[in-house]
Amino acid sequence: MKLKDFGFNSDLYVHGITCDSRQVKKGYIFAALPGSTIDGRNFIGEAINKGAIAVVYFCGSSRLYYRWS
Repeated sequence: MKLKDFGFNSDLYVHGITCDSRQVKKGYIFAALPGSTIDGRNFIGEAINKGAIAVVYFCGSSRLYYRWS
């Protein structure tokens, strides 16, 4: 699947999606979800370093999408 399928103007391929930063691989989308004890937003840097091409996270009631290539 390409990122443009998610609304991005990009031909990058998505190889997977996960909310667990330990499972991120090159080409994955990381969903940084807030939890009851751990906040996934604390692991955005780790996910980017592992090759995440996009991160989805929540800030208040808005969804924000960021892309790295």
